[in-house]
Order: sequence, then C-alpha cells, then structure tokens
Amino acid sequence: MIQIGATLLTRLSIALVLILATDSASHAETVIADLSDSLVEIESNFVGTELTVFGSIERDAATVARQGGYDVVVVVRGPLQTIVTRRKARTAGLWLNRDAITFLNVPAYYAVLSTRGLSLIGDGTVYERFGIGLTALRFLPREGNVPEAVRIAFQSAMIRLKISEGLYREAPTGVTMMSPTLFRSRIELPSNIATGVYSANIFVFGGRSIVGQQQLIFQVRKSGVEAEIFELAHDNPLTYGVLAVLVALAAGWLAGVIFRSS
Repeated sequence: MIQIGATLLTRLSIALVLILATDSASHAETVIADLSDSLVEIESNFVGTELTVFGSIERDAATVARQGGYDVVVVVRGPLQTIVTRRKARTAGLWLNRDAITFLNVPAYYAVLSTRGLSLIGDGTVYERFGIGLTALRFLPREGNVPEAVRIAFQSAMIRLKISEGLYREAPTGVTMMSPTLFRSRIELPSNIATGVYSANIFVFGGRSIVGQQQLIFQVRKSGVEAEIFELAHDNPLTYGVLAVLVALAAGWLAGVIFRSS
C-alpha cells in the first residue's frame, strides 16, 4: 500500500511539473522581428551602411502584461576570427613587440544595442551566459595556461583596438520602443567590416529576466571587380600572384616611359 501510494505521488508530481512547464511555455512572450536587408554587398566605393531591425513582442490572452514594460537588447556578431594580440616593451631604447597571445573565436564585429543602459535591464549572470556586453566577453587563448590577469590585459587591449576601428560598440539608446510592444534599431556597419555571416540576436527583458528572444541572420559579401579579385586570390593564388607581378612590372615600365618623355 505504501509502495502504491509513493508511486502514485511520484506520477502526480511528474504530471504537475509537466503541466507547469507547458503552461509556462504557452504564456511566454514571442518575438517577431526582421531585417531591412539580409545581404550587404561590398563594392570598391563602399563606405559603410546601416541595417534596420524592426519587430514586435507578442503575448497571448492568458499572459499578464509585465509591470515596467519591456526592454530590448540586440547583440550583433560578425564571423569568428583568430586574432594575435601583441604587447610592446621598451628594449635598448626601442619599442618592440615582446609578448603575444592568440585568441580563438573572436567576432570580427560586435555591437550591443539596447533601450537603455545594460545595468538597468538585467544582471551580470544573464549577460555572461549569453555574452551580452563588452564586459561579458571572454575569449580563450590558444596558448593554454595563460594567467587570468594576463589574459584580461591582452583581451582588454584587443577590445580597445576594435573599438577604435569602429568594429566593437555599445549603444545604450540604440533600440527605440515605438510602442509598449513595437521596437526598432539601426545596425551601423563600418567600411572595414569583414565578409561572412552575421547574426543579430534579439533579447526581450521583463523584470530583469529574458522573456523572449529571436535570432536573425544576414550576410556581408564582396561584389563587382573586388569580388572577382578576392575569389581569384583564394581559389587560384598562383595565378593571382603571377598577375600581380605582371601588373607591377607594367606599372613600373609605364612610369619609366612617362618620366623619360618628360
């Protein structure tokens, strides 16, 4: 009898958990968003561009409106790269590269756009889990057992360089709420962006917790003459090298002719 009662209690507990999980999932907010363009083409006169993210936060009739409304954070990441970060030291009166750390899986582009300052939206645990914000980023060195203080110093230097190049940024007012559930944001892409696949992760916060999210994808690629040269250099580097040498020789010969005639 005791065994039957325990089994029944266990089944009822499992059923209750499933009901609560289903109820929670059905009441979760849904994010419906899109990009103004899913393809960015880089030509010889490319000076940068902007993409617009626009979307809405949907909830069913059973979901109670959240007190304080919603906050939206858009995190944009570019293709992953391997980056070598060097530190200079003064040697015999000269500044020379001494130490170096190679970081793996570093986004070529990283931007965080939000309705207000991140400290007002969520907490550090959530940000670290999803990599939201420059202070939440953590890149692993290829070298292995690098002291944490050294890793942080090199990573901070790399991030500062990315910021100076316009490739990393935080915009605490980069998302505009046009209504309690409608939002819009502009993604600024500089002229020196890398080609590849980019992701725009949209996080909706309510009560300092993520209540909905969606991921959008867009691609950056070269087009025109630059695309043909790029493809030739990667697909047939020998031919590209020979042509580059021939062009250099021709340019030198032409410059010699012009100077002699003058």
